[in-house]
Amino acid sequence: MPLIRFNTKCRDEYRLDDQLKTFCDTLKINTKVFSTEHFYTNRDDLDTFFKGKKQWVMESFYRDMRKKHDILMVAGQPEGGKWNYDKSNRNKWKGENAIPDFKAFHNEVSEIIELLQSEGVVTIGTFNRAVFEYPINRTQALDQLKYFCENLLVHFGDYQDAMHTKEVYLFHSRLSFALNCKILSPKNVIDTILNYWREYGENIDVSQVEGFIRQIIGWREYMRGMYWALMPDYKTQNHLENYNPLPKFFSDG
Repeated sequence: MPLIRFNTKCRDEYRLDDQLKTFCDTLKINTKVFSTEHFYTNRDDLDTFFKGKKQWVMESFYRDMRKKHDILMVAGQPEGGKWNYDKSNRNKWKGENAIPDFKAFHNEVSEIIELLQSEGVVTIGTFNRAVFEYPINRTQALDQLKYFCENLLVHFGDYQDAMHTKEVYLFHSRLSFALNCKILSPKNVIDTILNYWREYGENIDVSQVEGFIRQIIGWREYMRGMYWALMPDYKTQNHLENYNPLPKFFSDG
């Protein structure tokens, strides 16, 4: 009997997941779902971790991830002596550390933009340029990751929570697009950063590295796990009781 295989990296959205399940129920052939390699966790791991607990505290989940995957650990203890350097990650950027130019690619996208416009595809935001500056293939994504290690990691943690009216990116990696498009895996990113730090990072404090890793195996995995644990009811919750329509700039930037 033929077998259809679904990888959850193609369906890591509740709506699509539900549609595919319904579709599979109508088939008279076997189907099987495989977990994605683009997260460290399976979609129900966080729900299992917090089952029976009154509070879903990200820090406890993050520490468990560090132990489970042996990331920044030495003999069962956090490397550097602390689990979390968040207090060192709240600095305001006042120009004291120069921000390197961001890594920009020049991917020609005018044909894609014209196609979207001709087909009347409604999008969030507008794009009026002929080139796209983010990495769109693995070679570019690895180049972006290398640039981050060599130029931005040294101060990432210091300013990871900072915002500035005259600087858009500060010391951020600009790797989210490549991660979310599955060009890079989070393990690929973390392994690369740790290897670089251990070999060339004598001037990079552990707080910079830990701050970045916390975003990947802490918040990124935690928020994705929350989504799958709480859907579909989560999309209708309104804890802050906000009933105003979204402002126009939410869509057009």
